[in-house]
Amino acid sequence: STVDHIFAVTQSIERGREYRVSLCLLFVCFKKAFDTVKHNAVLKVLSNQRIDHTVYVRTSKDPLTRSHTEIALFDEPIKIRVGRGVKQRDICSPKVFTCPLEDVLWNMKMTVYRLRSTSNALICKRRGACFLTIAENLQTLQGLLNELRSNAKTTGLEIHSGKT
Repeated sequence: STVDHIFAVTQSIERGREYRVSLCLLFVCFKKAFDTVKHNAVLKVLSNQRIDHTVYVRTSKDPLTRSHTEIALFDEPIKIRVGRGVKQRDICSPKVFTCPLEDVLWNMKMTVYRLRSTSNALICKRRGACFLTIAENLQTLQGLLNELRSNAKTTGLEIHSGKT
């Protein structure tokens, strides 16, 4: 929950003060856009996570092939086919978004743990499309942000510059 995240951040700040370590915090948020996520990247991530990708293909394709909306202009109903995109409240959308995000963070894990062992940086808390990074200096945070941005581009994810 949000309270747990606030507690974890507060504890991190208190420990930094206690041990007289300067801390820099970076909150990173991604733009949630199903249409920008590359489908090949999603398929690759699903196979990496040992999930049958045919289910993803079927669930993302089927609703769109048979979808339509109907409007009436001057008492004449018109049927309009719905194409590529995500319907509102589609339960698949957040999962398809977070799957590549998990992969981006997982691929960075080696770098993060290397930095963590020298006590330079740590990805601390993740909530949805946002997470918190803690480091001892701004250069480490900038390097981490640059690496994250370049890794995210390969899957079609984009960092939300207004919230980061």
